[in-house]
Amino acid sequence: ASDVYKRQFPDGDVLEPLVEDEVPEVDGAAGVWVLKPAGGSCGEGVVCSTSVQELLAAAMARRWRVVVQKYIERPLTPLARKFDVRQWVLVTSLAPLVVWGFSDCYARFASAPWDLGGPGLGDRFAHLCNHSVQKDAPAGGPVPEHMWAARDLAAAVDGRFGAGAFAARLAPRLRAVAVAVCRELARGGAARVGRGFEWLGLDLMVADDLGCWLLEANVSPDVSRSTAVTAALVPAATADCLRLVLDEGHGDDAGAAVDPARAVGAARAAPAWELWAR
Repeated sequence: ASDVYKRQFPDGDVLEPLVEDEVPEVDGAAGVWVLKPAGGSCGEGVVCSTSVQELLAAAMARRWRVVVQKYIERPLTPLARKFDVRQWVLVTSLAPLVVWGFSDCYARFASAPWDLGGPGLGDRFAHLCNHSVQKDAPAGGPVPEHMWAARDLAAAVDGRFGAGAFAARLAPRLRAVAVAVCRELARGGAARVGRGFEWLGLDLMVADDLGCWLLEANVSPDVSRSTAVTAALVPAATADCLRLVLDEGHGDDAGAAVDPARAVGAARAAPAWELWAR
């Protein structure tokens, strides 16, 4: 697994490369795997299982058009709930590659307590963090609308790992994985059409040691005002995206100066797109 990890991020984008054959956040005593339909969305058809036979049967039923991933068995679980991070990324040029990241991510929580034991693997409300799944969960729970804003996530991380841990340890890892994904996109032969751009929604899992793992990259992320958290982010992200790609010439001129307000960590009145790679 660590060989794959190193091949995926050859440019040193991940801050702390793993020791050979040491993947503690992923490997675990439960031996859980996740199967997803290829090109699926909204958590449809996802299976969590420790049974090879069950996974093979599910794959065969979908004519092998599936993705199988190792379940991360040591996730960070504030409030005893699993969560993932949704990070928006904007690619405005492929050659040269220009990557913008939105300054505020958000956390999507499962509504049921996290449990890897026995029948708990079949509980979608414990293992799938998609809003499309969790919006149908029974009312109640410790996280309003099953989402945290970036400031809430930062407070929880700092409370466990020390003041400044989110900014100094987790946020750079989220950025590093996002940039690595976009570099793979460019290497994979993606082509820009006209003056087009790509707004990606990355789903990332945070391990209990603040390791950061990519779950998937969504080419059509939900940018609706589905919750109070997204309602506070979507208008700013949309307006700033249009300002960036229209008013500022698509942000793809590698020689152009960048507004200092778009630097990572710059003080600003509202969330905005930051230049993450150029």
